[in-house]
Amino acid sequence: MISNLQNKYVVQCYDVWIEENYHLINRNNIIGNEALSSGPNFLDRRNNLLLYIQMEFCFKTLKDIIVLEIKKQSMTLGYYISSELFIELLECVDYLHRQKIIHRDLKPSNILITEGINSRFVKLGDFGLAVNHYFEEQSHSQWTGTIKYMAPEVKNGRNYNMKADIYSLGVIIRELFQIEENMYEINTYPPFFLIFSSVVRENRSTIEEKFVILQKIMTKMTLPNADQRPCCGEILKEIKSFSLKPKEL
Repeated sequence: MISNLQNKYVVQCYDVWIEENYHLINRNNIIGNEALSSGPNFLDRRNNLLLYIQMEFCFKTLKDIIVLEIKKQSMTLGYYISSELFIELLECVDYLHRQKIIHRDLKPSNILITEGINSRFVKLGDFGLAVNHYFEEQSHSQWTGTIKYMAPEVKNGRNYNMKADIYSLGVIIRELFQIEENMYEINTYPPFFLIFSSVVRENRSTIEEKFVILQKIMTKMTLPNADQRPCCGEILKEIKSFSLKPKEL
């Protein structure tokens, strides 16, 4: 599946090969096994093979960015970085869904951050649980993925589609923008909105307005009813309503 997704939106697969599995053991602990080297330790050939996958290197994950970078920024810069990452992430998931693939394990540690080659920073990784979804009645394994980011329909049954990824993405966005689960009332903002300098204060009203729109989008993404969640393409059409323009920074 990874080899068929050679695109800027997913981590690249460069090579795949299989090797025999060897285990370093002490010669005194085992007798009669074929040794590949002399001395007190040797490599014992096991009866299985190891699959190696050489992947593109990405220096950080979204989890690292949330913990180490965004929380350090001012209100304006923190919101700008978060919204730009959100947009790129939507583009990545939209690409995957257009290929009729459900990722099924979207979470910050599986979202990779590159050095910004070709003006892009976000790529999707870890397709170990990804599955093709060709028709609406198609069923899949229940309870697949990470519980915190798992959609209700994945927990409750086998009939689900790409909207399961939308739910996971909504939970990720909640973390990215530091939105608490009960933070649905207008004029209730995440911690980084309360920390701003006098220079940033001028832009506060603009960001608050955009944040309210973003909050509503995130709420729709995490609705219990999958049919009521928007797809990535629909959210991407609303970019201007929640993203900051350079002149607003």
